[in-house]
Amino acid sequence: MRLRIMKRKRPLTCGDGAFIRDEANITLVADSPLRALLIDLPV
Repeated sequence: MRLRIMKRKRPLTCGDGAFIRDEANITLVADSPLRALLIDLPV
């Protein structure tokens, strides 16, 4: 499973994590079936 975040240079793979700040909207694109945990932490 690979996951791309549109502005990111390299793909995320299994076990990777990413912190995304100051983005009103994000687009995630999966190359295969995906199970992911996305957490929105309002500040």
